[in-house]
Amino acid sequence: MWLCGDPDADLDSEVPVDPFHISRRAADGSFYLDLTRPNDDRYGSPRHLPFGIYNDSEENSRFVNGQLVVIGELGWKHEAWHHVVATWRNANSIDANGSAKVYIDGVLRGWVEGYEHRLTWDVSGMTIGLGQRYSGKIDELLILDEAIDSETVRALYSHDRPVAD
Repeated sequence: MWLCGDPDADLDSEVPVDPFHISRRAADGSFYLDLTRPNDDRYGSPRHLPFGIYNDSEENSRFVNGQLVVIGELGWKHEAWHHVVATWRNANSIDANGSAKVYIDGVLRGWVEGYEHRLTWDVSGMTIGLGQRYSGKIDELLILDEAIDSETVRALYSHDRPVAD
């Protein structure tokens, strides 16, 4: 997806912002991209961009059964577009072979490997959230059923901005 805006200047400072998520419930069977609050209790300031991958979790807690890939030092500016790609492999595997990667503007910025991931999704109970409390622009959201490699990420970014701005 492409995101436009400066998270530190353009967004409400009291709440985290979810530009994108697929989930059953927060911190329970979910994948999400989040922009933290300024002065967040875990990350401080400026805002960070976590990609969260949560297993089934009866606790529904951000501290239980999840993995985070946290990207800091975004340096985004007002009215500037940024290409954000989050991928994951081996979701719902019974082995500790899960992996997730986050690319920003064609560059790998963070990853996690070697975790166990379990989901018992019922598609009818899933939601896709887009732009929750996000006041910038979003364009060209693409959801695939397989992870793409870094060469494909770079090819998608090669335009340096959304095709239809």
